[in-house]
Amino acid sequence: MRYIILFFILLASSCTFNHPKISDIEKFRVRNPVSSVNIYNSDGDIDIEGWNEDFIEITSEKIIKSRISQDILLLKINIIYEKNTRGLFITAKKPKRVDGIIKLKVKMPAGLRRTNISSNNGNIKFNGCYGNMFIKNNTGNINGDHYGNLLNIVSEFSNIDLNLKNGAFSDIMIVNYSGNTTLNLLEANKTYLDIKSLDGIINLFVSKGIEYKAFLKTNIVPGVSSNLLKNYKNTKNYYSAKNGNKDNLVILVNSSKALINIK
Repeated sequence: MRYIILFFILLASSCTFNHPKISDIEKFRVRNPVSSVNIYNSDGDIDIEGWNEDFIEITSEKIIKSRISQDILLLKINIIYEKNTRGLFITAKKPKRVDGIIKLKVKMPAGLRRTNISSNNGNIKFNGCYGNMFIKNNTGNINGDHYGNLLNIVSEFSNIDLNLKNGAFSDIMIVNYSGNTTLNLLEANKTYLDIKSLDGIINLFVSKGIEYKAFLKTNIVPGVSSNLLKNYKNTKNYYSAKNGNKDNLVILVNSSKALINIK
C-alpha cells in the first residue's frame, strides 16, 4: 500500500499584536502517483507551475490583518489523496469573519493529465502545464501560458490574459461574464477557440502566419475592430471572416455588449 507523504515545514511565523500582518508559511510534498490535481481556495491567490520533478510540492501562506493572532489558526489547509482515482484534493478555507487570505503555490509534473482549479476571490496564474485544465473563478485575474489540448474557463468578474501555444486538436473554451479577455495566439494546429462574454472586451492577437476562420457576434455597433480579417462580412451583427485557406484555427466569439478586437 502506498501512502501520501507530507513534509510539513514551518518556515515563518509572526504573531505579535504590534505587527499589522501575521503570516505562516507551510510546505508539503506529495509522492503518490497522481493523475489529477483539484484545488479550491475561498480567498487568496493560486499559482500553478509545471516542472520536471516526479512529485508535487505545495506551499501555502496564511496571512491575516487581524490583531487577534489566534485567528490565523482558523485558516485551514486540507490535503487528501484518493487512491482509487489517484486524485489529489487541496482545499484552503477561512471563516468570513477573519480578515485574511491563503496563498497557494503548487509545483507539479508538467505532463499531469488534469488540473481542476476553483477560486472564489483571488488571482490564478499557471505556467508550464501540458495537461487538460479546468478553471472556475469568481473575482480576480487569470494569467498563464497554456500548452495543453483542453482549456476550459468559467469566470464571473475576472480579467483574463493568456498565451496559447497549443498542440494538435486543441479545444479552448472561455465564458467570462463581466471581465475583459485577452488571448495571444502563438501557435495553432487544428485549434477550436470558443469565447462568450456579456460585457467584457475581447482582444485576440493572432501570430503572423496562422490561417483561420472567424465567426463573431456582438449586439453593439460597430462591434468588431480588426486590421487582419480578409473577406470581412457583416450581416445583422454577425461577422464572418477568413484568413488563408487552412482551418488551423477556428474562432467563435459571442459578445453581447462589448467590443471584439482581432489584431
